[in-house]
Amino acid sequence: MRRSFVAVVAALLGLTFSVPVAQAVGPTLLFTVPGVVSVGDLGTFFLCTSTATTNQMVSVQFLDRTGNPGGNGSFDLPPNNTVMFGTRNPAGLLVDVDMASPGIGKGSAQISSTSKKLICSAFIADSTNATLTFGTSLNVLAKQKQKGV
Repeated sequence: MRRSFVAVVAALLGLTFSVPVAQAVGPTLLFTVPGVVSVGDLGTFFLCTSTATTNQMVSVQFLDRTGNPGGNGSFDLPPNNTVMFGTRNPAGLLVDVDMASPGIGKGSAQISSTSKKLICSAFIADSTNATLTFGTSLNVLAKQKQKGV
């Protein structure tokens, strides 16, 4: 009876009730990596580890030297797990997400996630040998801001 009365009064006053709806949280840009290459035998590889307590969606977007998309991939990363993205699928390394971006030449990458609890590193390596014969690390910049190197 009381609910009916409240509903009638609300209707007479033109009141509406709304229930807050949780909105889906999309990926947020966390890191930018300059110096990405995928040419000849060289490929770029990204290792990201979750420090979150729930799964997060991690995405890597490669951009060519003019800023145009050159390949991308995503991975549902469980807590305390590591994923490897690569522009090549080399012998000797287990790549979880093969970006297969042989035509990118040189450019950059953007790493996004649905959680900020993510740590990443990046390196360039010879993708043709089962043993790593060449490799060099790349800077991983937080939100396009470079600190002392």
